[in-house]
Amino acid sequence: MIRFFTENRGFAALLLPLFIVAYFVLNAANSTPFEHLYFGFFGDYATQNSTMLQVIAASMLLVNASLLNYVFNIHNFYTKTTYLPAFIYIVWMSFYKEMYEPSGVLFSHTFFVLAINQLFYLNQNEDGRRNVFNASLFFGVGACLQPAILVIFPFIFISVWILRPFVFRETLLVMAGFLTPFLYAWVASTFQDKSFFEGWEFKIINFQDFNVFAIVFASFTLLFSLLSFWGMNVQMNKSSIRFRKQIRVLSWLFFASLIMGVINFITQKTTPFSYSFIILPIYALFAFLVKPISLFMNSLITLLVLLSFIRFFISI
Repeated sequence: MIRFFTENRGFAALLLPLFIVAYFVLNAANSTPFEHLYFGFFGDYATQNSTMLQVIAASMLLVNASLLNYVFNIHNFYTKTTYLPAFIYIVWMSFYKEMYEPSGVLFSHTFFVLAINQLFYLNQNEDGRRNVFNASLFFGVGACLQPAILVIFPFIFISVWILRPFVFRETLLVMAGFLTPFLYAWVASTFQDKSFFEGWEFKIINFQDFNVFAIVFASFTLLFSLLSFWGMNVQMNKSSIRFRKQIRVLSWLFFASLIMGVINFITQKTTPFSYSFIILPIYALFAFLVKPISLFMNSLITLLVLLSFIRFFISI
């Protein structure tokens, strides 16, 4: 089944919405309705769980997966079109409760992917002002929707300088693009008579809430990450300079996502480390191309898919 998504078959793209629908139907039958939608600096809104909100959340998940797949294919990470990054993203996100809510997390994922896409349009010998500003703007919108993304700010400069020589105007555009959305967030909170930092507070997590499932999921995550990086390191040895620069950018952004995950973990605002699975699906494909890594990765993804469905029917 996994190999089916690695090949350029249009039917594989049609299976992605079916997986999403299956996850949402099972979640609706096993979860409690959500009462609030959190949009970071844009505010926290009371709502009622409805079919329309579920449709919006499912649509956003499909958009995010499609965008991630588009970035992978359009920027030539692989020699042929594949749907595996989208599939892996959907399966991993099915474990996070934010996937089933059209809140700031899903929308911030969208802008995170859009920002990466803009960064990858940067070239050594071409004017990059527009792409630099757009990437920073998208990261800024994401940070407004999920404040943990504020950590990404210094990593934008690093990413730009990896792909482009230092240009003072582009450095200014990074700051201008990133800060612009915060002006609109401040205006929105002012008109709503809400504090700009309302709902953003630190709260240490209670480790007693951990259960068997959390430990199993953490183990799967660690193993998946190690295999993905192993496959990527093998690919790096026979890749172009451009490819290596793109991977360096992703590595810095992955490091930033780990910091964001720790912050989320401490504040309990969102399930931690979901942003790492914007980067890891891009790495993971190369683990399927090298033996013996491919044997381990195929087994792991198969078990992960089974676990993603079985968890709806068991209580751990």
